[in-house]
Amino acid sequence: MEITNYKELHELGLKYSTDKSTSHIHKNVSYMQIYDKFLHDKKELPLNFLEFGILKGNSLRAFRDYFTNSNIIGIDINPTTSFSEDRIETIIGSQDDENIKKLILEKYVNLDIILDDASHINELIFKSFKLYWPLLNKGGVYIIEDFLPRDQELSSTRNSWPGQKYNKEDVNFDNKKSEYRNFILDILDNIYIGDVFSIHMYTYMTIIIKE
Repeated sequence: MEITNYKELHELGLKYSTDKSTSHIHKNVSYMQIYDKFLHDKKELPLNFLEFGILKGNSLRAFRDYFTNSNIIGIDINPTTSFSEDRIETIIGSQDDENIKKLILEKYVNLDIILDDASHINELIFKSFKLYWPLLNKGGVYIIEDFLPRDQELSSTRNSWPGQKYNKEDVNFDNKKSEYRNFILDILDNIYIGDVFSIHMYTYMTIIIKE
């Protein structure tokens, strides 16, 4: 089936006005349509879904309605994003905070889907992947949004992107293309010798499936 035919999650994204449906669109395909392609077989299972970076919580609500029997967990460093609704729990803190990982382990034990839409800073992307990949169940899906193979100096986003000002002063906002390449090469190595089943790359995202 063509990605454009996956519409259910996209429509929920439009309902809740998440940018994953409204503006993150490339070649007429939204982020939510891509996610639907990989996740539709799981939507009725009892899962633990975790998203880093929740903004107003609109995407969490869309995923809550899509995954009808799942726990939806959101982590955000911005304290103003905290809220609680039916089957949605939010936790305030950085995506690389080991104490938050301990909280997740205590309550949920393992995870089935992880979506990183937080800082878009390589240093934090890599740290959170190292922390949370081991928590992902067999067949689990790890998605990194807005993860690009290019040099990016993101220090200006401290004042323009919600939540960035709450990151530690020593966080490296200078993304390097070489960092991206090395991360992808490590993942590819793990297809052969580790616990990675497959990797799927789109213009603005990387999707990794666990063995």
